[in-house]
Amino acid sequence: MSQIDYNVVNTTDIYEDVIDPYGVGILYWSDNIIYNTQEFTDWHPSTWKEFWEWTIAKGPSAFNGGRPNHGIEAALMARGYSIDEVYPLTEDKIEEAFDSFEQIKDNTKWYIEGGQGQQLFADQEVILGEFFGCDAFMLIDKGVPLGLEWNQGIYTCDYWLVPKNAPHKENAMKFIDFASRPEQQAKLAELTYNGPINKRAFDYINDKNVLERLPSYPENKEKMLLFDHEWWGEHEEELLERWNTMLSS
Repeated sequence: MSQIDYNVVNTTDIYEDVIDPYGVGILYWSDNIIYNTQEFTDWHPSTWKEFWEWTIAKGPSAFNGGRPNHGIEAALMARGYSIDEVYPLTEDKIEEAFDSFEQIKDNTKWYIEGGQGQQLFADQEVILGEFFGCDAFMLIDKGVPLGLEWNQGIYTCDYWLVPKNAPHKENAMKFIDFASRPEQQAKLAELTYNGPINKRAFDYINDKNVLERLPSYPENKEKMLLFDHEWWGEHEEELLERWNTMLSS
C-alpha cells in the first residue's frame, strides 16, 4: 500500500486512533448487545456477563460465528474483565475466552452474515444477541422492536487505502481528504448510522436521534472498547481454525 500523503489529507479534526501511515478511517462501526424491547421491558442485559448468564439460563441468543474477533473480547468481559483489562490479549486470556464460549455455544444461534443476523431479530427467533449497531438501527426504523446497549460495546473502523501502484494516486489522496471533511462525514452518518471519524461532523448533525445512534458520539464512544486491529491482523487466521472447530464440535 501507498503511504497516505498527509500534506493533502487534513487530519486536524480527525480522531487520532484512525490515522495510520498507510490508511485513514472511513467510519466507525460497533458490535453491541441488542435486545427486544417488547420482551425486555423493565430490564435488559447491559453487560456481557449478564448476556452470558441470560443465555445460559434462558437463551438462545444470537452471536456472530463468522470470525473470532470481537467475540473473544466479549467473552473476556463476560468473565469479568473491564474494558481497560481486555487488552493485551494473551494465551491465557484466549483460553479463558474459549472456555467462556463453551458455556453458551449450544444455547446460541450463530449467524455468519449480517443479513442472517437481521433475520433472526426481525423474525424474533431471538430476543437477545450480539449484532452490528448500525444494522440494528436500520431494523428499528423498519418497526422491529429493538434496543441497543452501548455499555461494553466493541467499536472499530474501516479504512481508506491506496494501492502502491495506483495510477491516480494524487486524486485518491484528494478524494480521501474530501471524504474526511466534517460535512461529508455528517452526511454519511445520517445515511448509515455509522460514526464520523471527524470530530467536527457532529456540528453538522441537527437531529439528536441520529447523534445518539452514532458509535463515535462521545457519550457512546467512552462506554466502549476500541478494537485492536493490529493484533488481530497478525493473529486472526491462527485462531480461526480453532474457532471453527469449537463451533462444529
